[in-house]
Amino acid sequence: MPKVGTGSLNVRQARFVNEYLIDCNATQAAIRSGYSEHTANEQGSRLLANVKVGAAVKVALDARAAETGYTARWVLEQAADVYNEARTENDRTSALKALDICGKHVDVQAFKDRAEITGKDGGPVILWPNMKST
Repeated sequence: MPKVGTGSLNVRQARFVNEYLIDCNATQAAIRSGYSEHTANEQGSRLLANVKVGAAVKVALDARAAETGYTARWVLEQAADVYNEARTENDRTSALKALDICGKHVDVQAFKDRAEITGKDGGPVILWPNMKST
């Protein structure tokens, strides 16, 4: 697994980057890097938002992808293979999970967690049409 050097990061930040590579969990990486368990969620979020730390994480993740060959394309191809095999075996649960992964990868609108709803002609949604506004 690639390790990030200290470079322009302080020792704790560099350790956070290396710990983040283990499971991509910012809270756990912060704890393993020596930050308080009580504030690890906030610290992890803050560290990932830090320009230098975020850049170091991206470089490390890109290096790992190059080293392993596991890219977004590879994951999509594997999910498509699982989907096709699951359909052949009539395993609907596995087929749907693989389809879900594929759909999120290609940004299928049906897989969005949120939906924007507008009223007539793009206006607001009227819930109670007979109610007078104040």
